[in-house]
Formats: sequence, C-alpha cells, structure tokens
Amino acid sequence: MRDINTNILEPKDILKLSVFAGEIMLKNGAEVYRVEDSMTRILKHFNFEIAESFVTVTAIVATIEDKNAGIITLCRRITSRTNNLEKLVLVNQFSRDICENKIKLDDAFDILNTIDQKPAYNKNLLILATAITSFGFAIMFDGNIHDAVAAFITSASVDFLKRKLFKRKSFNMILDLTSGFLIGIIAMLLMTLKIGTNFDIIIVSAVMVYLPGLLLTNGIRDIYAEDFLSGSAKFVNALLISISLATGVGTALTIWFGIFGGL
Repeated sequence: MRDINTNILEPKDILKLSVFAGEIMLKNGAEVYRVEDSMTRILKHFNFEIAESFVTVTAIVATIEDKNAGIITLCRRITSRTNNLEKLVLVNQFSRDICENKIKLDDAFDILNTIDQKPAYNKNLLILATAITSFGFAIMFDGNIHDAVAAFITSASVDFLKRKLFKRKSFNMILDLTSGFLIGIIAMLLMTLKIGTNFDIIIVSAVMVYLPGLLLTNGIRDIYAEDFLSGSAKFVNALLISISLATGVGTALTIWFGIFGGL
C-alpha cells in the first residue's frame, strides 16, 4: 500500500509523520488512547510488519519494522500542553484522509505543519469568554447581579494581568498560584468598592474557570481505557492545579485580613 500516492516516503519519514500527528494531538489536550489510536492507524495503513505506539502525558514512542529498513524507533518528548479542540479535530480528519488515500504523502507534512502553526484563539476573545463564564457561574451559585458583575470583572482582570505578567513561559504551578492570589485580592477590592455583596460567590465563580475539568475528564477516560499511568498522572496534575489555586486565594485573604482586619 505504500505506493498509493504519486511519490513514496521512506519508512522513517512515515514514522516521523505519525509521531508528528500524535505530538500535535497530545500538546493540545487529547487523551492518550486517542493519540495512540491515531498514530497506529496511520502506521498500519502502510502495512509495516510491526507498528506500535506508546504514549504517556509527557512522551511519545513509536516503533515500526520494515523488511528493508529493519526496526526503527522514534521518541518525542512533550514539554508543553494546552487545550485546543480545533486542532484535535483537524488531526483526526487528517488521519482519516491518510487512510482513505485522500492525501498525497508529499503534502502530508505541510498539512500537519499548517495545523500545528494554526494561531490560537484571539486573546481578547478568550478574556471575554472567561469573564462571561464567571458571570454565569455567579448567577448559578445564587449570587445577585452585583456579584455576577464583580465575578466578571475579577476574571477579566486576572486573565489580563496574568498575560501581562507572564509573557514568557513559566511553571504552571506559579501561574496557578498567581491566578488564585489575584482572584482573592481583586475580589476583596471589589467588595471594598461595594461592587459585590458576597465575596465567597465572587471568588468561587472566578476560580471555577481555572479548575482543570477537562484534564480530570481525560484522566478518567485514560483510566477507563486502561492507560493507568497517564490517567494517574493527569489526576495528580489536576490535584496540584486545584491546590495551587486554593493556596493562592488563601494567601490573598490571609494578607488582606491581616492588614485591613476585614471588609
């Protein structure tokens, strides 16, 4: 099946193609079993004698055996992760098109490069979406319109300040601690200015946006698919994020009440 397209890629190039597709998926929030499935599907389409992939939260390993090239293994370490479901959809479609012979192999790397370099969502739009979500949480938690507005302002301010303070890559734990701290301080400031009436609702509504719900869900799905290592790692990561947020908020409230003695 390897000559289905106009030109032929070497086995090592096909392996690189598969790993590249898996890397894009893993970096953008895909479950481990989904990454392995897509990679293996691409490799098996070319009828290698052996086509195996092993994926964890931070690494991808793939191996093929070809009668001419022998056994080839490629390892790729993943150092950054985010959530971009659009890229997952595009790579899934790419793997289907490869298996249905709809893509020329010469164009395959260019397609993946285009997907990988696709710009993220507009930053201002993300800030607005975060603020609107917090507004909705405040209403859901029985807050009044003043609490909802305060939650809106808190989330928008935190997201904006975090992007300004951390223009370069930083440890995720520091980002989460800072987010929690800013939420606590800004919520108390808004309460002092009489914009909100219940700082508990304001803080909880703002924190909800940063809780790792997708990460926790993916961890459960990985465990369900018997990828216990990756599932457990995601559970621990989600726990650390939650603890960091709570620690940041607690520190802010401790400092505030220590200095001002209350509202």
